[in-house]
Amino acid sequence: MQFNFIEVMKELATLVSHIENNVRKLVGQLDDSKKEIEILREENTKLKAEIDALKQKLLNREMIDTTILVAKSIDSGSNSQSSRKKLNELIREIDKCILLLEE
Repeated sequence: MQFNFIEVMKELATLVSHIENNVRKLVGQLDDSKKEIEILREENTKLKAEIDALKQKLLNREMIDTTILVAKSIDSGSNSQSSRKKLNELIREIDKCILLLEE
């Protein structure tokens, strides 16, 4: 059995060439993936900011709605005991909102 050194070297060169091509492809895919990850991170940051803004709007709206309800109940001629109770509920609701905002 005789080995032909030139043929073996050609086969090795072909294998190395295939490996180099595969490595180039993988590096390209890695670069594309890194770019995509960065884009997704930026989008995630923007969406989190939007969620926070919407939460704030919702809390503000809930506080306004509660204030309106309390004002209407006071105007409707209900007794002072009931008014105090509703005001205390409003204060507790505002405290909850403040705690949520601090998180």
